[in-house]
Amino acid sequence: MLDLLEAVLGDDLVSHESFDRMGSEKAKAKYIGKKANISREISLKPNKDAESFKSLISNERTTGEEKYEVQKSFIPKLFFIFAGNVDIEFAKDCLDDAVLDRLYYIIFDKEIPAEKLDLDLAKKLWDERDIIFSMALDRLKGLIEDRYDFREGPAAVDHIKHRRYLIHTVEIFLTERCIVSEAGKVSSTSLYEAYVVFCRANALTPESDKSFYGKIMAFNPSIRRGRVPDINGNLVRGFHGLALIGSEHQATDD
Repeated sequence: MLDLLEAVLGDDLVSHESFDRMGSEKAKAKYIGKKANISREISLKPNKDAESFKSLISNERTTGEEKYEVQKSFIPKLFFIFAGNVDIEFAKDCLDDAVLDRLYYIIFDKEIPAEKLDLDLAKKLWDERDIIFSMALDRLKGLIEDRYDFREGPAAVDHIKHRRYLIHTVEIFLTERCIVSEAGKVSSTSLYEAYVVFCRANALTPESDKSFYGKIMAFNPSIRRGRVPDINGNLVRGFHGLALIGSEHQATDD
């Protein structure tokens, strides 16, 4: 399919920059005047520039510069296709909801046995190109009416949900293992230890304590920092307005 798409667009309208370096100045220079960037092999290297990724996908003005040439300012008007047997990855702390909102997956989850592979498939698709693109144009009206809301398949929807789950471990922990209450109190150490246990039990990677505490404060405006009693009655750093479910300082609204 990618060969067919590239053949229809034409070589002069397609670039082939890899996902991990799609935001570099050199790569962006290749996007000027292009309609598509098609990469047929996803590298195991992560993309370290999520901001450039979001900017390019959103068609925001950017700059590109080839070696020994003058930097050029332009608005990218192309779409990006990255194909491979592995998922695209971002560097630590780069993946967020804004990134996931810009990803659309087409997942091929059925493997064709070697003896059933059609070695002439590319030629057959090319011969049927008029029919294929006529069908695509027939579906275009519906896509426009849906305000370009591309409907992904069930496997793709589940995959995005799973990726969101992985970046919201703190919020999920607070929702499932804690209670927000004015009378609630919990020490910072006890709360983070419970979070780590929760992540390990669910095969998740816990965030650093610094990131964890920051997300607690953003979870609910009624949660505030303060001194709270530990299990020995000593006042230690912790949070007011929050408690672990089943702990001594869990509070009800009664």
